[in-house]
Amino acid sequence: MSRPTREELTKRKKNQYINKYNYRTYKSISLRFRNEEDKEIIEWLSKQSSHNNYIKNLILEDMKKSIK
Repeated sequence: MSRPTREELTKRKKNQYINKYNYRTYKSISLRFRNEEDKEIIEWLSKQSSHNNYIKNLILEDMKKSIK
């Protein structure tokens, strides 16, 4: 096996940095929907321009309602 080139090492370090940054900065949450049972939800969500923004806005609206 040959030794990694300088470019490969640089790319590897950059990826490590990005991964470390993402780990410290973001929280990832995954959702699963059943194709048959949640078909309407899947279709609705797929029409949204941004799943992330759509879900965040729903949560923020719900939080505002619960404060009242």
